Amino acid sequence: MLEGATLACRSAAWFWRNAKLRDGTIVDLNEYADKGDIITISKIINVGLIHTNIKPNGLGERIAGYERAQEVLT
Repeated sequence: MLEGATLACRSAAWFWRNAKLRDGTIVDLNEYADKGDIITISKIINVGLIHTNIKPNGLGERIAGYERAQEVLT
């Protein structure tokens, strides 16, 4: 179980580096994070696809949070 903080963080880090698309392709989300591509990251996590017109759940809130984090960290 992932109730402990350490295992939960390890699980999240593993997923970040090994996200699986619907077609079975494994992608490293760092590739998209390094570009600031929050939309593609959201599509991969919520939809399992990169090239789709489906709007990921909570996309507006994610973009706002990302922009706020950028303001604080830069």
